[in-house]
Amino acid sequence: MPAQFIGMPFSEGSAAHKANQEEFTIVKGPRTGKNFEMRDFTYGVLDSDPHSPLSCVSVANSSLSIDMWKGCAWQCSYCHVQGALQDLNSESLTMPVKPEARARFSVDEVVSALIEHPFFEPNESIISIGTASTEPLARGKVSDSTFEIMERFIEEGYENPFWIVTKAGYQKGYEERLKAITDHGNKVMLSICWANNPKEIEPMQTNRFRNIELARQNGATISWYLRPLAEGWSTDPETLEESFREASKYRDSIDMIIPGGLRWTEGIEYGVEEVRNLVMPEIPKDDNVKDLSDETWAYIHELSEEYFPGVAVYHKSSCGLSYMLGIPNHNLVQKRNTEACLASDCPLNQRGICGEFEMPTKEVVQSRLAKIGLGEVLVETVNAETGNLTTKPPLGSMTFALKHMIEIQSSRP
Repeated sequence: MPAQFIGMPFSEGSAAHKANQEEFTIVKGPRTGKNFEMRDFTYGVLDSDPHSPLSCVSVANSSLSIDMWKGCAWQCSYCHVQGALQDLNSESLTMPVKPEARARFSVDEVVSALIEHPFFEPNESIISIGTASTEPLARGKVSDSTFEIMERFIEEGYENPFWIVTKAGYQKGYEERLKAITDHGNKVMLSICWANNPKEIEPMQTNRFRNIELARQNGATISWYLRPLAEGWSTDPETLEESFREASKYRDSIDMIIPGGLRWTEGIEYGVEEVRNLVMPEIPKDDNVKDLSDETWAYIHELSEEYFPGVAVYHKSSCGLSYMLGIPNHNLVQKRNTEACLASDCPLNQRGICGEFEMPTKEVVQSRLAKIGLGEVLVETVNAETGNLTTKPPLGSMTFALKHMIEIQSSRP
């Protein structure tokens, strides 16, 4: 299918123009015969031109993600990466088992291109690594490149925070490099992703928490990313209690817990049903929305009080990142999703920071949009109570990348 422009096309060749188009291809599953609408490039990509270093950067829900690799040895059945043809073998349409360079660009070229991009905000943009591609702490060249990316920002003098979601665990040997990063003033969040899912769902069964005390000693903030939880996989009471009991062995090194349910996307369904011949759990077919039952959430909070007394439990990733940074929630969860905000076990000082936040005026938001290359978007209203914006063109007519970048500009004092 040709490139699809969402809403107004914006000025030809602009950053907004490039981030406001999506390309899809219909793939017929050879085993099931089902049609899957696959993205040609990563969700939220800044530039779908494969000759641009920015084809390795995308807007994620809480960050700008740098992705230098494709393929992953972990081969989790539900990996959302399976929804982008850019990251699959062209013949088998499966994720490579061995990581390989995603493009011909070096770390320096990709980071330099991002620094020049208007969406990059010095010292503020959260930079995630490997969010849309692979295990960022996979032993060897992948893990090395993860540290090279962070070090490249530091060479430029930037103090942007970094976010790494990992199933590999923290490896010994990187202590000095990590300490140099955090000593520079850059916050580093390591989110240890483990939900105790069975082997047919997550083939790589390793100790995800190994060495996290070393990472924390060298300045990293540690979150237990209790994800993805799904009925039939990991939400029954026995499995959940076993998960909390095992994770509590590392309680002194865990700063917060961030549970979450499995989300549905076309690519995740493709990976689970077509590639692995497994059955998708009963979850809402609502693209990129995570869901857990009230009963599961209640039991998670009960177990948290028993095994992790005094440790924050957040319903949204942005809450944990904002807590680490000591800033109002950068996705405005306290206004746009008050249910998730109130349900979280959040320290009082952080609730105070979010509670004292006052929405900027539409004139301030408009000025901020101009600075990030989105001045063509007209801000019509800013709702101080709900945090919602109305714009021309409407936010709903744009790609996720543009919509999210616009909303972030209204989330700061």
